[in-house]
Amino acid sequence: MSTLATTADKAPDRSHHAAIRTLALAAQSVMTASPKGAADADSRMTPSGQPAELAFLWPRPDYRISLDPCPGAAPGQRLAHCAEATLSLLSTAQAATLDRITGWQAIYGARFGAWLGLRLRRGRVAYKLYLDIPAGAPWADWEEELARTAQVRSSRNAIATMVGLDPETGGTEVYFSAGRLHPDDICALASRIGIEAPGTVVPSLVQDLTGRSIRFALPSFDMGFSNSWAEDRTARAFTWYSTAVGLLGPDQRARSALLRVGAKRGWDMSAYSALTTGSPPRHVLIGAALTASAPPAFTATIATTPEVLLRWTSCPGGAA
Repeated sequence: MSTLATTADKAPDRSHHAAIRTLALAAQSVMTASPKGAADADSRMTPSGQPAELAFLWPRPDYRISLDPCPGAAPGQRLAHCAEATLSLLSTAQAATLDRITGWQAIYGARFGAWLGLRLRRGRVAYKLYLDIPAGAPWADWEEELARTAQVRSSRNAIATMVGLDPETGGTEVYFSAGRLHPDDICALASRIGIEAPGTVVPSLVQDLTGRSIRFALPSFDMGFSNSWAEDRTARAFTWYSTAVGLLGPDQRARSALLRVGAKRGWDMSAYSALTTGSPPRHVLIGAALTASAPPAFTATIATTPEVLLRWTSCPGGAA
């Protein structure tokens, strides 16, 4: 994908439209009809009930979609549908993880069952399977075996809530909710899995977004993190995230903060600006990913639907 001008008011290049359209068409193709009587059912994918999240990545522009392919369905039905879409692509170890978490859901119940993730790799759509870890599931020993180390005190009561399986890479990602994290916690948590990254990345982002100096806890009431491993269990990334409302408040304030920080840092904000103009959509997450071998990546997600994205990509002016 081309690197474009950084001004937010510049119309997005057609490569942005093409990438988002490809993902939206793929998302639309795997969605099922709502169950009988649930035609207008909200999805648990987003706080606003929409079945998709579009993720913007910076500084290298990229896009991803997280999807509830069957709004209104029971968690078990959604798990079966998502697993069917990816099962033939999973490695042996990933299939074992799917079986383990399916068993946990059968015993402890489930909130949503599973989601699908879609991203572009080498011009084609690749899928990711997200699995719901139910409350009460005995995940700790399994996660420590995967990480090959015990949890650290800096986890601050972290609870594993979801697992992501990337069939194309063989990778596994574990997502946690946590209490209020401090800058030192970010370093300790990343170091636990072998990611030695500058401790200033997340505090600097948060300070720029909020306009507040960060001395103690990061100023969000709802945050978490994820650990990502390659197929051979070497660490790939540590990602800190916060809900947008927990960090920045209302959507208009979140949009203004992201556009301001993007301009300051020289990011291409054209697609984000165009897709959030007017009455901003619900902002869902903000995050920063740290790796051992690449510069940090930053992300923000908005609630949407494949249909909204397809309308936007078909409009020459880039407006939905």
